[in-house]
Amino acid sequence: MGLDGCAACFGDDPVKGYEQRDVDTIAELVDDSHFAVSIRLCRACGQRFAWVFTERVMGGPEDQHEMLLIPITVEESDALVAAGPDGVYGVLRRLPDRRSLFRTDLGDTWYRDDLWIPGFG
Repeated sequence: MGLDGCAACFGDDPVKGYEQRDVDTIAELVDDSHFAVSIRLCRACGQRFAWVFTERVMGGPEDQHEMLLIPITVEESDALVAAGPDGVYGVLRRLPDRRSLFRTDLGDTWYRDDLWIPGFG
């Protein structure tokens, strides 16, 4: 499988890509209130994604939440699982650039920016 996904999970519109994706979580790798990583699987086409969540504590009521959805191969998925919680960040940093979905929310203001970006780095 490549890294293109399908129209449901990885089409041209990043807002649709976030709001209409139909994925299952197949592995929880890190589960912290400020940093979480899991592997997700598109139900329609089987594309795997690394889902990365970060929360930036801003010291006020409006902390920034960021989400990155990176398409990954089965081999990269296996490497993330094998790395364990302490090694996940290093594996993510070594992934080659590829189109990934980035979303950011700023606390209660619900400012949202959905866009396709080159990758994790």
